[in-house]
Amino acid sequence: MAHLLDFRPSAFDAFGLNISFKDPVVIYGSISLVFGYYLSKFVSLSERGQSLHPLVVAPRRIRANLRAARNMYLSDKKARKRPQTPKSLKSSARSMIIFGNIVLLPYRVIAALFVFIAVLFMFVDLFRLAILIWSTSSTVSMISDLITNI
Repeated sequence: MAHLLDFRPSAFDAFGLNISFKDPVVIYGSISLVFGYYLSKFVSLSERGQSLHPLVVAPRRIRANLRAARNMYLSDKKARKRPQTPKSLKSSARSMIIFGNIVLLPYRVIAALFVFIAVLFMFVDLFRLAILIWSTSSTVSMISDLITNI
């Protein structure tokens, strides 16, 4: 999302120090570092949570939809005059699960694509930041001079 903003090389005053950005790659790279940190933290914590307490969502989701189908059946005045069969209860719960999956599918696909594209941008921005640091840092030139003098 930072690429949609218009960053230009500029200078600002912070605590009496004049700070200037030569290139917007510094901002993009720092945002990429933060994104990468939280992405890696999310992956490691979800892996740890899954190994310590495996999440079995399907039985809970099925029970919740069966409960919701039963409550919907009981709230309908015409339907509750005749008894509900287990087969109709299961088919109603199954249709609610399928409907929920269909409704959430576009969001899940778009969110997954957004994260994959963000990861690609993260790697490109980090690479550009590394190139900028390598080409403008005086420390790198001092190290290379030290190596050539030995």
